[in-house]
Amino acid sequence: MRGVVDAETPLLSRDSPSRSRGGYHIFANAAFAAFGLVGVGVALTRAAAPTSPTLGGVHASAGHLGYYDTTTKLPHGEVGSQTPPLTYTLHLGCHDASTDAAFFAEEIVEARVVRHNYGDDANFFQWEKGIPMTRVNLFPGDTSTFETVTTEVNWEWGFALKNAAGVIKYEIGTREDAAPLALQDACANMFGEYWNRIIGWDSRMTSEPGYIDFVFGQCRSNCIPQGDPHSWDAEERAKNSRMMLANPPKGLGSAFKMYGSADKAWCTINIHTQRGDSDDILMVFNPRSRQNQCIMDVATGCLPAVNDPNGECHWAGALDTVPWNDAEMGRSTGGDDTEWLFEFTYLEDGMGITLNGQPYYEYKWRSFDGGYDSVSYIQMNGGQPEMVYRTGECDLVASAHPRPRLEHPENLIVGVLA
Repeated sequence: MRGVVDAETPLLSRDSPSRSRGGYHIFANAAFAAFGLVGVGVALTRAAAPTSPTLGGVHASAGHLGYYDTTTKLPHGEVGSQTPPLTYTLHLGCHDASTDAAFFAEEIVEARVVRHNYGDDANFFQWEKGIPMTRVNLFPGDTSTFETVTTEVNWEWGFALKNAAGVIKYEIGTREDAAPLALQDACANMFGEYWNRIIGWDSRMTSEPGYIDFVFGQCRSNCIPQGDPHSWDAEERAKNSRMMLANPPKGLGSAFKMYGSADKAWCTINIHTQRGDSDDILMVFNPRSRQNQCIMDVATGCLPAVNDPNGECHWAGALDTVPWNDAEMGRSTGGDDTEWLFEFTYLEDGMGITLNGQPYYEYKWRSFDGGYDSVSYIQMNGGQPEMVYRTGECDLVASAHPRPRLEHPENLIVGVLA
């Protein structure tokens, strides 16, 4: 095991010719011990723009270490032991945009996991060496969701973003640099003036073993609003509806909800797909309250071969109907405040629909459809809204993603820093 190093003696120092553009100075920290863990860390001072805050590991003046009052790492590269694959998910949508209004006014186009692994003096949270994240299906409450699966983090880490203007912003760093994670010692460790996430603890504290979820710059794990969707405030409902219309889920098992109350509305939904240059309708959900039934159009289409010269479509659907359910949807003529919620889930051979948690109907994908991977966008109150007494006051929200249950890996048990 590595011995204790005097806090006043530089472990390593180096100057870069381009110091003002990111030169590094690395110092030893005082050794620390708790719960049988002993280790030596390093620190970084980095000259950077305000949106790329000074980042670092353990500074020589470390005196406070955040939650659990110690640091720890995952096994990595040691004989007989390796960091297991972990799924990192970054949630945007309830982050505090006021911390940098100019940055967040631009679209977020890229996210990365930045890290400083134990003993790796060559990578101190550099964006260029960060692990790229992929934009994935929205979680409830999110405006963007990014994800990556990696084994390449074993100690200090955090998220970094790039906006459409090319500006990079870190969540970790110092209070002086307005790092969003600074002072949040419920999920970050402070080494001197530097605040970082610690994967050794995060991997053990997660409520879903194998999954690491955080909101940018916060300790909360996601943006999912609390309580029943009907109880959410108007702003939250509108945000989720807007994002769901523009970013519908894709992939087997993905799902979204449409909800409302009988005294306000029922809404039609067209689920669109793209076939070459043609915007086609994959399927239609049409609660026709004037006809006291719900129409499921399982074979509608705007295929190029049947398009009129004026661009309109012939509806070649095979209609199916489901009787109106007063108890679950409210009277078809309105006049009561029955709350209803439909959930649409992408299945292997079609789309399953539930009403207030109970099975309702299942579409079947057509042979020429791309199925659950082909949805391009959702349209509300298209179709035939004249068949509905009132339309336009329904809301949409993504459903939480189904995740395979993972056992807590044996090699996440944290050992001695060496």
